[in-house]
Amino acid sequence: MDWNGALHGLAEVEAEAVVSLQVNLDPSTTPTPADISTRVHALLDEIRRRQPESLSHDGVQQFHRRVERVEQRLADPTDMGLPAGRRMGAVVFAWDEDRLEVFPIHQHIDDRVAVGRRPALADVAARAARADDLLLLVGSREEGRLIRFRDGHAEDVFNDHTEAEARHHQGGWAQMTLQHWVDNAASGHLREVVEHLQRRHAALGRPPILVSADDSARALIEHDLSKELQAAVVGWVGNEHGWGVDRLIEQVDATLAELDRKTEDGLLDRWRDQQGESQEHPEDRLQYVLDQVSDGRVEWLLLPTAPDFPVLSCPDCRRLYAHPGECPLDGSWLETDDGADAIACETLRRAGHVWELLDTDNTAIGQDGLAAILRY
Repeated sequence: MDWNGALHGLAEVEAEAVVSLQVNLDPSTTPTPADISTRVHALLDEIRRRQPESLSHDGVQQFHRRVERVEQRLADPTDMGLPAGRRMGAVVFAWDEDRLEVFPIHQHIDDRVAVGRRPALADVAARAARADDLLLLVGSREEGRLIRFRDGHAEDVFNDHTEAEARHHQGGWAQMTLQHWVDNAASGHLREVVEHLQRRHAALGRPPILVSADDSARALIEHDLSKELQAAVVGWVGNEHGWGVDRLIEQVDATLAELDRKTEDGLLDRWRDQQGESQEHPEDRLQYVLDQVSDGRVEWLLLPTAPDFPVLSCPDCRRLYAHPGECPLDGSWLETDDGADAIACETLRRAGHVWELLDTDNTAIGQDGLAAILRY
């Protein structure tokens, strides 16, 4: 899925009473279709309770039709109008007379509803930035299988299975000669598998690689990996032969989680470096970050979990502010905006990215709980 294009398009949306709904579909908390239906209907009831009081009569009718469209789209709890594949949640946005977008989410996401002038994009954009593309190479004397895990799907890229000769135990020179031939055949097979991986890796966009191999196969594979492939390998596990689907998915999830942790560590290191180099130490840190967002300087917006910030915006120039009053640029009276979602939308509109901290204590970015990595 082209998350960048989809998020950028949604970030441009501003309309009256935009409806946003997030539903947690994690099987550990929502195991049955009945549980999903109960959860969805509770969220829809909450949206109806949030009908803005300022709507005109026609606006009220449009709002209720909007909610009905969302309800119809999510009517089948086993499908919910989502693409096939593994999913941990779903997000729906509805606005205007007939606009509606539904996205599957492949990481945990909490239930949430919002009715505002913009789509509630903070959580979605943060999930889109997480690792969600991984190649698993299964290599052994016989196996040579490459599986891609992306957007909740698992698909075979290639399967270079071959029948290997069994090891012999008769002793003597004949066995030694035969065993030497068998070992050479295994080495040649794995070399061909690595060469096949090399040819396909660039075409697949050079995603990270997890390798499943026993010790002998690992030594052969490591020997034949190019520098580019060595850099792409993010982990080694034992031969997955005999693994069940659940264990395989657990291993992939653990690897993706580790990639997210490394990404966050790198982002925090960059932020700390910028803090150390910066000559600016603003007392009003929230307004400082909002100024950088409005100026298009933010490459990465770093948000705490469950962010809650008071945000206003100018209806004319769209700049964001932390305090009520008049816009100092054009004198327009500032209007209440959609908090962290407004900050996320304006960041995305200017080709920035959003990252939500993995740890819930949020101490990594200070007590204010909001930070930005600047482009310049």
